[in-house]
Formats: sequence, C-alpha cells, structure tokens
Amino acid sequence: MTDVQLLEISNEEYHASRGYSSTMLKLLPGDPMLFDGRYVSKTMPFKRTPSMILGTAIHRALLDGTPTMVIPPEVLSKSGSKAGNAWKNFKAEYDATHVLVKAGDPMIHIVANLRAHKQVKLLLAASVCREKSIFWTDEETGLALRSRADDVALFPKAEKPVKLWDLKTANDVRPHKRRAQISELKYHRSLDHYSTGLAKAGAAGLLDWDGLVDTVLIVWVQTSEPYQVVVEPIAERAMSRAHEQNLAAYEDLARRVALHAGGHAEAWEPDNYHDVQPPVDLPDYEYQEEV
Repeated sequence: MTDVQLLEISNEEYHASRGYSSTMLKLLPGDPMLFDGRYVSKTMPFKRTPSMILGTAIHRALLDGTPTMVIPPEVLSKSGSKAGNAWKNFKAEYDATHVLVKAGDPMIHIVANLRAHKQVKLLLAASVCREKSIFWTDEETGLALRSRADDVALFPKAEKPVKLWDLKTANDVRPHKRRAQISELKYHRSLDHYSTGLAKAGAAGLLDWDGLVDTVLIVWVQTSEPYQVVVEPIAERAMSRAHEQNLAAYEDLARRVALHAGGHAEAWEPDNYHDVQPPVDLPDYEYQEEV
C-alpha cells in the first residue's frame, strides 16, 4: 500500500490529477465510445448543466462552508441578468470566496433546509474525512485510480459507527424517483468506488480508523419547492452489486487501455459494435385490425 496517497487539495486540483475517477468508470463497460470521447480523444467534452452548477454551489455552501452572498441588484443588468462590467467586476472579486445568489434564489432555502435537518447536522458534526482526495493503484489491473467522497461521519457509540455519505440534488425526491436516479446515474457505483479508496487509505494507515465503511447514505435535497431533505441508506445488496460492476469496469478499462496502447483502432468500440442485428419489425399493434 506504499503508493496510496491522501491529499488535502482543492476540487479543481483533484479533477486535474491523473488517475481514473468514479465519474469516468461509470461509463464502462456500457459506454466505451463516450468514455473515449470525453477522456481519451476529448472530442466530446463534458458539459455542465444548470442542475450540476446548482449542485456544485450547494456542495460549496454546505460541505466547504463557503459563505453565501446575495448579489446586489445594482451589479446586474436592467433586466436582472448577469451581464455587463459591473457584474464581471463583482464576480471577479467575490466568486472564489462566496457562493453568489440572487435575492429569493432557491439555493437559500435549500442550504437552510439542509443545515436545519437533524440527521444532516449530526453527519456534519461527526465528520472525519470530508472531501479528501485518495489516489491508489489497483493491484489486479495496474490502473491508477482516484476518489473524493463527500464525507464520512464517525459515531463511535453506534452499532454501525462509520457512515459514508454523498449529497445529491433532485427535482423530485419521491421514493421511486430516488431509486430510478440511483440506478440511471449509477450513484451506488460511485459510492462503492469511494469505499474502495477509503479502504486503501485505511490499510495504508492514512486515516484515523481502518477505512472500512459500515453504512452508505445518500442525503437528497429537492431543488424545487418545498426543498425537502431526505436521508436514506443504500441497501447492502445494491452496494454488493455496485462492487461487482466496478470490478468489471476496472477489468474492461484495463483491457481497452492495453488495446489502445497497442494501436488497435477498435479499442473504444462496444464489444458488440459489429454484430449483425436481427430484422427490425413493427410493434404488435401495427398488425392489429381495427374493430
């Protein structure tokens, strides 16, 4: 475990570092062409959506403790948009040190609800590993890997004392929507990758505990009214499934990296890319006679 590192670096420095992250690995083995476009050929750059920008701001305010500042109306344009020299000068002065929001921005309610939530307050107070960057080499594949979990909370007197948690935003936090979002965006796989990184750092003696996680939680916050907060654990079988999927992703990536290094043009094509598909037919209702 001599190659394991735990670094206190900024989020920007982390993302500029070498090694494969959970965001990258979630694309494999299912979407290698997108992996290539984003991270190898870089012909399909990652585009941040408004919801991602909001999520980053919430993370800064809650986890980093970055103060929120309401933008003075006089630095905005007449229509209230972020434009003009006054806004540019204001942004240049305060953006790095504050989360900038307009008056009445939902962000204000979202962060307030998070800070007021009983379980979130307990998690924040028990923090032992907030946004620490971990780097290691996978023994099986030789891949350089990295992870940066939102936080780990330690409750020494609890039956399951070590709780890894991740902050997520969602427009709809009803149970079936949460389950679908975990599956579609592969949040469980990210959390398993974080768990792996923590275990590596713990085994290397870089943490105040052995690095093993007892419970994995998602802290959801709704980005539309009433800005509800939900804290829920992920089922153990879902995390076991995530671990299997991540191991398969490590193996798939190592194989494709070796192919790419050997000059094989098909390295980033899906394995079934050249399969001949069966004839496509119309849906059954097209053959039903009208009554």
